[in-house]
Amino acid sequence: MSLVGNGVTAQQAGGDKTLVSWVSLADTTQQGGCALTIQSYDHFDGIVFGERVAAKWMAGSEGFTRTQGDQQENAVENADDKALTAEEIRKLETNKESEIKPYAWWTFEKGIETDRLGRFPVNTLSGGAKIEGGRLVLDAEGATLIAAGKEVSYTLSPDGFKTPVFPENPPANWLTYHLIHPGPGRAEPGDPNCAFYWKGRYHLHYIYGADDGPAFAHVSSTDMVHWKWHPTTLTPKSTGHGMFSGTGFMTKDGKPAIIYHGWWSGKNQIAVAGDDLLEKWSKPWKLEPRIQPGQDASKIANWDPDAWLDGDTYYALSGGTPDSGKPPTLFKRFLAKTACCARILCPTHSIPTSSATVSGQRPWSLC
Repeated sequence: MSLVGNGVTAQQAGGDKTLVSWVSLADTTQQGGCALTIQSYDHFDGIVFGERVAAKWMAGSEGFTRTQGDQQENAVENADDKALTAEEIRKLETNKESEIKPYAWWTFEKGIETDRLGRFPVNTLSGGAKIEGGRLVLDAEGATLIAAGKEVSYTLSPDGFKTPVFPENPPANWLTYHLIHPGPGRAEPGDPNCAFYWKGRYHLHYIYGADDGPAFAHVSSTDMVHWKWHPTTLTPKSTGHGMFSGTGFMTKDGKPAIIYHGWWSGKNQIAVAGDDLLEKWSKPWKLEPRIQPGQDASKIANWDPDAWLDGDTYYALSGGTPDSGKPPTLFKRFLAKTACCARILCPTHSIPTSSATVSGQRPWSLC
């Protein structure tokens, strides 16, 4: 079933739907391939085979943001089961047991999210997901049911932000002499971002897949050996978009600030620290360039930016992407008081183009 366009509600689709996909694999060595996918714009969830671990099914999602991390306990697909007949599929009834045993089973009849088969004992409703009238309701952007086979260590602040907690007895395969993400979510892609030395502590952010999308985990240290996790406050829930790569810089007022790509927003974003622990941040604003006469706005890149202060001038360099027609773009802006005025940026050069290649790569320049 494919619902194309701006999306439809369950009521518009004619009520609740049960989607069934029963497949028999001819090749269990293949990697990738989805048996069932639900997608809205850039967001999708699907049942994917062998993409991360050979011969095992997994819950797939865009950028692996809601994808199960540890899949070792998942059963190996041996393709020895026959596919259901049309008559057997017709006999399946909602919320009733059947001779065919599913891998996991949620009914929500008792108002709780529990896998009745016990394979996923840890269940969490996130992003506005709720249970009403014995049904799981996902009518909010980012609403998700997250199921796991074991607990992940973290603490929860009163305002709902998670702080990772390193386990007392970490798994034997963890490289504990490095900084390692203990959870929640996967430390993926793990890109280090936005580093500061501030008020006697080294601060580092890195990307991981939180419940509601890519977020910046935050750690600090006095010696860069022993690390402390801070509440994960830079999340889609607080910013309105996913947190992709960027960097940190200092404003003329001497405040830490971050510039980064806001996933889903299509723009680079800026926020300024609101406390000395770097746990509170201003509401981010997007960088809107002032288009020069005769300039092609479609060539301006918005990706993985960097920013710095040189004298009284703020500069920002926005990364390009290969073969996109958008090479890296340099911006600058003279500011009277604070970095908050940087929402209006002016490209300092016309967007360069080049058709020449060197060793198979396309060169670029800013001057």
